[in-house]
Amino acid sequence: MSERLAKQATQLARELGDRNSLCSLLINRHLVPRHVMSARDIDARVIELDELVKLSQDIDNDELKQRAHSLDLYISAELGERARMDRAVAAMGELGEGRQRLLAKWIAHHGDAMRAILDGDFPAAEVLAREGLELGRQTHGAQSEGVYGIQMFSIRREQGRLAEVAQVIKHLIEENPEGSTWLPGFALIAADLGFEAPARLRLREMAETGFDMPLDAKRSTSLSYLAEVAALLGDTESAARLYELMSVYRHMTITMGIATVCYGAASRYLGMLATTLGEFDKAAAHFEHALKMNGAMGARAWLAHTK
Repeated sequence: MSERLAKQATQLARELGDRNSLCSLLINRHLVPRHVMSARDIDARVIELDELVKLSQDIDNDELKQRAHSLDLYISAELGERARMDRAVAAMGELGEGRQRLLAKWIAHHGDAMRAILDGDFPAAEVLAREGLELGRQTHGAQSEGVYGIQMFSIRREQGRLAEVAQVIKHLIEENPEGSTWLPGFALIAADLGFEAPARLRLREMAETGFDMPLDAKRSTSLSYLAEVAALLGDTESAARLYELMSVYRHMTITMGIATVCYGAASRYLGMLATTLGEFDKAAAHFEHALKMNGAMGARAWLAHTK
């Protein structure tokens, strides 16, 4: 029913020539998690983004422009559209500098850090993430720590320096034991550092819920962390369930938040899970897709991992 009502409202806004309402409706449509099942779906999403961005540019409303560019950045990253993602970050930066919007500057800085991580330029990414944190503290206070934390976790992991952030994430879990946001990351740290028992414990705790987690912008990333844990531990039962849950992302990347981190093609993680399950032909097909997607979007670190 919500889909039908949204289409009716969009059509009415078009008929009335109400560009502000139409822009808001198109933004709301992109706020609902949607998977792409084929190349045709990707093309359709890009056309929708084109309309949204063009419409926002024709309206004298910086808030709508900011929301449109943010969604363009996030969805372009999810679709593996690197050139489009780069343009969205640049547009957000221009909006922040030209109109002195701190929130836009914050997103643009973290977007630049996100791109540097994709490129494998971790020293530059660290500087950009720190600058983003300072801007974020002026707009979002303590909430800005989460984006910075995930980016630094990703950077330190690629640098082989995970031990430096392990205690920080452990502290975050202890502060909010009911929350599950950091649990997959902590399980991955434990598995990477060779602490098999706590990694198995965390994986088992989440497996008992069927890996139930919110349908939000963190879901695919949390699943990818757990996929790596299951593969590292050779846990076939968890791998089977995670493969099922992650299959909906097979044509997409693993992307967290508007401008937090992109871990490249989801198919790499599906390949790892299929390997764990002994389904080698299926794994090979996933890895071939990951090589193509990661190469096309310049995701050097994840291309190296895939190879």
